[in-house]
Amino acid sequence: MPRNVLRFLSLALAAATVLLCGGSVPQVLPAAADHRDSFGSVAWQRGFGGVSAPETAALPGGVAVVRAEGVVALSGDDGRTLWDHQDGSLQVTGWHLAEGGRHLALHLAEDPAGQERLLRLLDSHTGAVVDERTVAEGTEILLTEDLAVEQAGAAGGPGLVAHPLHGGEPRWELEELRCETGPELSAESGKPVAAGGAVVIRYACTERPGDEEGIAGTVALAAGNGRELWRTEESVDDLGFHLARMVPTGEGRLLMWGIDPLPNLVDAATGRVLAERVDLVGTGPRGHAVTREEDGRRVLRGPSWGKAAELGPADGPADGDPVAVLGEGLAFTVGSGTDPEAVLRPWEAGAEDIRVDLGIPGAHVSSVESVPGAVVVAYQDRGGGFGLLGLR
Repeated sequence: MPRNVLRFLSLALAAATVLLCGGSVPQVLPAAADHRDSFGSVAWQRGFGGVSAPETAALPGGVAVVRAEGVVALSGDDGRTLWDHQDGSLQVTGWHLAEGGRHLALHLAEDPAGQERLLRLLDSHTGAVVDERTVAEGTEILLTEDLAVEQAGAAGGPGLVAHPLHGGEPRWELEELRCETGPELSAESGKPVAAGGAVVIRYACTERPGDEEGIAGTVALAAGNGRELWRTEESVDDLGFHLARMVPTGEGRLLMWGIDPLPNLVDAATGRVLAERVDLVGTGPRGHAVTREEDGRRVLRGPSWGKAAELGPADGPADGDPVAVLGEGLAFTVGSGTDPEAVLRPWEAGAEDIRVDLGIPGAHVSSVESVPGAVVVAYQDRGGGFGLLGLR
């Protein structure tokens, strides 16, 4: 049976890697020891002009605030500006954060509807431009500490190419993706993700484009050299959900969705299913949190600590509300749109919540994230302006 055609250009590269994808999924964070694990009050507040909502990413020493107008890095301790990168002629259309937060990559374009993007790599400590190059619209980017792994097109692309971040010849390439089982079939791939030293791709093979029946497959490649780590393939009657998203949760694990609305938790390096039908609550630098039914109670459990807190039906985060997993408990907000409060739900069973009035009546909270020095809350106030709060 045909196999992936891999061209190995180098084997000497660290395999640790991480998924980075436009701010829409959990980002790779600097060392977990640097992140804020609790809070008790609002320490600082920053407002932002412009018309685009801010997205945040943890950097060494603080947080990057990314908007269409550019990116500004703030200190987590006091909210002061560490550096500012603006380009008046170009708009930010996407961004990616490298492992450990050492580099921040921006997709820039004069016309957001155009076919080309400028990929600009910044030093996250200083904001200095490290490298830049042109990439085609639709190119998916995964950043390791040393590589940018590109897939041209979200589906059915020619494969993957792993480039050094600072330029030079590709380290490895996946030129073609084919199924190993069944007849010679045409293959369509989903968006690649990375976790636990692996780049993972889901794909579907059919006799004719658009067929619902065919082969559903997943393959994992070593991030450092492109070597195949594991692969699964099975015949299915409905491929409609197979290319659904995958999300890394930290600790080298992936959540993989399919036809079931609840995902499975998978070890990215081995493909082993660690838990089925996981009800994910949130992620953070310490790992992920889930809810489970235990002895008739809805329990919030942080797997990294083996501790749990009971989560009542009316006093926890609502579906879709932003949450963050901290070392001391689960952080979330209540009262968005009226009188927002930040809540820290301790992992210890029976411990009282820590609640902080955010002082932004009528504001809508868009995200909560632990970064070095603070827990940051992004919001839009009732006047339409955007801002960020630092909790300590």
